[in-house]
Amino acid sequence: MVDLRFPNEAERLLSCNGKLIRINRSDAEESEHIVENSLNDWVDWDLTIENNYPTEKEFIKELDLMLREYLEGKITKRGATDEG
Repeated sequence: MVDLRFPNEAERLLSCNGKLIRINRSDAEESEHIVENSLNDWVDWDLTIENNYPTEKEFIKELDLMLREYLEGKITKRGATDEG
């Protein structure tokens, strides 16, 4: 699954031993719609990544590296950030 919108979806993935990864982008357009905000207070993310890369290509390259390092145990829970 590539997109979560609600806590019940996150809970279901966790119950199936899934991993929850949140990707934030500081210049993302704000929305007040409940669908876009229902997980804002969720704290059980396995990994949170700040996407401040100037291009999608750069982000995908770094995302691949971060996910590999996370799965290898080199990045701890909520430990991934970028200097982008």
